[in-house]
Amino acid sequence: MNEIDKNLLGIGPAYPHSREGGGKFPIASGTDLVGMGIEQFVLTPKGSRMMEKGIGSTFGNLVFKLEGTQREKALLELTKRDLPFFEPRAIVTDLKIDTGENGDELYVTIFYQDITTGVTANRVVKIPTTSAGV
Repeated sequence: MNEIDKNLLGIGPAYPHSREGGGKFPIASGTDLVGMGIEQFVLTPKGSRMMEKGIGSTFGNLVFKLEGTQREKALLELTKRDLPFFEPRAIVTDLKIDTGENGDELYVTIFYQDITTGVTANRVVKIPTTSAGV
């Protein structure tokens, strides 16, 4: 692999997509990029991408149908099973769900290991519970 390939390995546009002051999209790499992949997995409904119907998850469907530890257990199993197809650099170790102060959003924390670096990290994903938060 030449030097240019090594420099470009494991980088991509930061999520959520927004332009910086100079009009360019910010770049993410390493564990940040893996965390962004996890967030997109949680927020992308399965079948919602026109040309890639297999991309995404049923996470959003389950998060509001179950309660308490049953919900966390089911979502952890789903994430461990399906995330490797979406973000193969992450091994999920745990998942925690908290309710926002006003009860109008859920905070899902996914704990994972980045297999490319060995770094253990977590990603918090905010999920609105009302149409006002969408």
